[in-house]
Parts: sequence; structure tokens; C-alpha cells
Amino acid sequence: YVPGNAPGGNYSQRGPEWERPVHVEFIETNGLTAFAQDGDIKIHGNTSQGFPIKGLDLDATGGAGREPFRHRIFPDRTRTEFEHFMLRPSGHDHGMAFMRDELMQSLGAETGAESQAARPCIVFLNGEYWGLHYLKEKQDDDFVSFYGGVPDDGFDYLEGYASAKAGDTRHYDALVQFLATNDPALASSFDQIQAWMEVPNYIDYKVTEIFNYRWDIGNHRLWRPRTPEGRWRWLQFDNDVGWGGFWAEQPGWSYDMLAADLSVDGRLHGHNNDTTTFLLRRLMLNPDFRRDFINRFADLLNTTFLPEVTLSRVEQLAAPLAPEMAEHCQRWRAPASFADWQTAVEYLREFARRRPDFCREHLRRNLNLAGTAQLGFAVSPEGGGTLQVNTLVLPEAGALPWTGTYFKGNPIRLIACARPGFEFTGWTGLPGVVTNDVRLMPAGDWAITARFIPA
Repeated sequence: YVPGNAPGGNYSQRGPEWERPVHVEFIETNGLTAFAQDGDIKIHGNTSQGFPIKGLDLDATGGAGREPFRHRIFPDRTRTEFEHFMLRPSGHDHGMAFMRDELMQSLGAETGAESQAARPCIVFLNGEYWGLHYLKEKQDDDFVSFYGGVPDDGFDYLEGYASAKAGDTRHYDALVQFLATNDPALASSFDQIQAWMEVPNYIDYKVTEIFNYRWDIGNHRLWRPRTPEGRWRWLQFDNDVGWGGFWAEQPGWSYDMLAADLSVDGRLHGHNNDTTTFLLRRLMLNPDFRRDFINRFADLLNTTFLPEVTLSRVEQLAAPLAPEMAEHCQRWRAPASFADWQTAVEYLREFARRRPDFCREHLRRNLNLAGTAQLGFAVSPEGGGTLQVNTLVLPEAGALPWTGTYFKGNPIRLIACARPGFEFTGWTGLPGVVTNDVRLMPAGDWAITARFIPA
């Protein structure tokens, strides 16, 4: 944690020789000691190593005869054993809202993506107050093995610009080469691509990245089971630089991240280049991918990214920090003061309120869409059935009747499913349509009701 004599500072060094012995005591919120044991500790991070407050990586199993940390550190997860966990003081957001990564990862987790669990804590080093940090899962081989349900030696795991941390890059290299030398617009080519990568997962990853204005787009992580049918999935990771925070053009909520992610002009501080935007640019040439990308973006803007949802998440994350932030600011001067932290959190709220409308306009402009339409959906009688609108199931994703904003000229899929004791009989608002599974081309505002009768 000191400069020392090493190039770039002791804290910039890597490898086991730079780990130090440590005794870890974990005291839960009920005042009971969850565990107390020896381990090793090292500085965690890349550019964040140069900040006054630094991330720490705790290793339970480095020494002979040591055991993992055994405790359900994250009550909302089932995992109870950890070879590593981190104490992370919010990286590039440490001097601002102190929650951007946790905010964006938690929203990304709503799509089903693997994400790092986190909860705030107070750290003491040798009895000295060291301020707020997040207890955080380390996204490593053990993480992928646990959440992917695959053996330790049974997957490829890539980081950054597709550097292998487990397995190798051969399968990913083949995917990139195939996309470069085959026309993604062809159905046969797209079938092969879908056999190699989980396309819906990738769409979710890019939609969340674009909504978040997370410009560090080369810093990604992905994995696949090393089986003939194993497909690539993208993980939520290191989102400190999103939501208009560090090195963002202001106001962040108006930034056209979609245009940046479809270009190679380097406007994202050089991060949008031929390598980092290649997959999305090539896949967008396929009409099915383009349709599904637009619809999934609209689905998420109508649910997970609604201002009332994102504002609630900001409040949920800010609440446990608020009682401790004044003392943390006094210790580190980052944020500079409690008032400065409050201002930074209010910026997140403003981003939550204003970002959705800008994203819709960016979709319309960059993908040559005709505008938006308000589509209303209902069932009759109430409780007779459910509706699937693209990727959303209603009422699970919203009480019926329900209204969503979609794009004119981009076909949506609508499926009516009868509940037990009922059967589907037709539609109100779709004259002449008798099937329960239809594709609709919105041309304006539209109200549609699925009709059911007792079976």
C-alpha cells in the first residue's frame, strides 16, 4: 500500500511474491464473528492501484493447510465457500457516487447475466479505520465454475481483449474469423453464429452497456463450456466508468453510446475501434439480430430501465452508505465531502430519469426507425391467461393491462397463453387473426386484448 522502491510503486506489482500474510476477521451486522482466519492479501486493480484508496484481494488458500472462507458472505446468493473475495472501494467511482459498478451490475443481473455479488462494509487495517469498501465476489475461475455449473477445467474464460484466463481462445478466434469471412445476413451464417454464442445473452450485454454509457467496451469478460455445444456468454464486470461518471462527456444521459458502439472512430477515448465494435457491427447486418436487438432494447426500456425502477435501485444502494459517508469522506477526502457525495448521487437520479428518452431517440436515429408507438395489452377475462410480448411475460413483467413503447416498422412478437381452466378464443384489436402466436408491425398506437373462455 506504499510506493516503496518498485517501478510504479509497490502497489503496482503483481504475482504471489507481492502477497502479504494477513489475519482476517469478518464481523456480521448482528455483531457475531462469521470467521477469523489467516490468509494472504494483495492489491487488486489496474489503474485504480494508483488511487489513495485501493482495492484488496483476500486469499484464503495460499498457505499450506489453509481452508476457504466459509460463510454466506452475500445473503442473496447461495454460495458459501470462497477461496478469494475482494474489498473494493468502487474503483473510478470512489470520489463520486461510490456505487456505479454495483448499480450497473445489479441492473445487468436482471437480464440473467452472471454478475458479482456485493455489499458495503467498513474496513479496519490493524485497528485503523480504513473506510467504506464493498465486499465483492472475485470474478475468476471459481466464480465461472460455480455460476456456470461447470468443472474447474471444463471451460474457456476470456478477459479484456480476449486474453485466456482459463482454457484458450481458439473457439473465440474461430467465431471472429467466421464473422469476418462470411455474410452474417445469410440465414445459414447466422445459424452457425447462434451455435457458437448465446445471441440473446450478447444482446442483453450490449443493450445494458449502451444504456449505461459504459465506454470501456474492450474490457469485457466471457466464457463457454468446453463442449461441442458450448456457447459464449458475457459477464457483468467493472462498470465504474458508466452512468456519466469518470471521463464521460456531459451530460452523460444524452450521450449517443449506440452510435459509438457501431463505429470505429475512436470517440470513446479510443475504446471504440475495429476490434471492440466488430461483433456488434457484423451482427447488426443480420435482419433477425437487428429486429431482436431493437425489441429487446425496447423491452428493457419498458421494464428494467424504467426511471421508477432505476431510481429505486439508486435509493437502495445509497441508503446503507449515507450513515457512514461523512466519516469515510473525512478519512479519504474522496468524495471531498458528504455534500459532494449527495450531489453525485443526485446525478445518478437525473441519469435514471432522462436516459430512457435519449436511448429511444438514439435507436430511432442510428437504425433509421420511423418513431415510437404506444402499444397497450390486456386479457379478458382478467386472469384468463398471460401474454408474451417479445421477451416479456405479462403479468410477471408488469400488471395487465400494460402499455409499452415500441418502434414503428419493427415487428414484435405477441403470444397468448391460456391459464389452466381456460382456452384462447381470439383477439380484440386484431380482426381476422385467430392464431395465438402472431407477428405485429406497429404503425401507430394500438390496443390489443387476448380473449379467453372457460375450458
